Amino acid sequence: MSPEPEKPQAADGAKEKSNDFGKVMKWVGSITAILSLAGALGGIAKVMSDRLETRRKIATLLSSAELESKAMDYESSWQTLEQARQVKPDSAQVQAAEEAVAMKWIEDVDPKGIETPSEEAEKLKPVLERGIILSKPGIKQADLLAHLGLCYRLELLDLRSRKDPEVEQYAKAVEEDPANPYAQAQWGYSILDHEGDLSEAEKHFSAALASNREHAYVRELQMNALAGCHKEGCAEETVRVGSAMRQEHLALNYGNQEQIFNTYSVRLKPTSETFMRFVNTIPPAEHIATFHWMFDSAHYGEGKGMEQSLLLASLTEGAGQGNEALALYREVLAKCGPRSDSICTDAKAGVKRLSGDLGKAK
Repeated sequence: MSPEPEKPQAADGAKEKSNDFGKVMKWVGSITAILSLAGALGGIAKVMSDRLETRRKIATLLSSAELESKAMDYESSWQTLEQARQVKPDSAQVQAAEEAVAMKWIEDVDPKGIETPSEEAEKLKPVLERGIILSKPGIKQADLLAHLGLCYRLELLDLRSRKDPEVEQYAKAVEEDPANPYAQAQWGYSILDHEGDLSEAEKHFSAALASNREHAYVRELQMNALAGCHKEGCAEETVRVGSAMRQEHLALNYGNQEQIFNTYSVRLKPTSETFMRFVNTIPPAEHIATFHWMFDSAHYGEGKGMEQSLLLASLTEGAGQGNEALALYREVLAKCGPRSDSICTDAKAGVKRLSGDLGKAK
């Protein structure tokens, strides 16, 4: 009989080849999966790297903008924030920084230093309005509303807007935050700026101070309003607020210093009917200390320095410190020589009142 063909051996070979092919395909599949995973991880790594780079750029720009704002270089700060906005248009950090700079900028705008105050307002209003829309009711929204009111005030100054400017915004702000320092202080300022009722203005300033926020800002705005106020009672209130600021270790700005000096020049006339009332606005010793706080830092030249000494002599006389006042009058008189202006005339009169013998002063 002929031998049987070796079929099982051929079948086994085919089976081995099939197994080898399967193993190869498994390796190919594994490699493909690994390459796909590597690609995916690479993509994720790039996304993360891009995000980190964006954050780094934003952080650098925000830091620069903050430094520029602190230096009161608001224009540069604004431009820096515009660069940050281009890097990440939807950044909440950039939005918050823009709002902060806008509020500080509008606070520090000096209407007397620019021809068209409304141009500053128009630049800043969109950021404030956007913030009001996007913020929740509360303190932040009230702060933004109050500063929007400042924008309206600037618009009115060059008559480019006929809106009822500030008060409507201040009222809205106070609805959100009753003691909001910006809204209350600015409301008080607006009342006096429009020659309104002093007591009503002081209610708003008191509410602002009660907030325990932005104390120095509130006091400066309060003094700004009082220094430019010519209504009955404003001079005395200026002294009271000045005394409070002295005890709070705050400073008086130069512009207010000049206006208040003029007030003292008018009020500290010993022959005036209102002289003693003005001297006794606060306890005389406190008034003398407040006078020094207001004017000693000015370092006036000889002419105005003599007037300052004369006013201090008058205040000291009103405080009942006769010997001290007499010495001050004599110091002024010693600088007069042949001069016969009002300062020297008043100094002579003071010496005469307190000594009864003008000759002793010479």
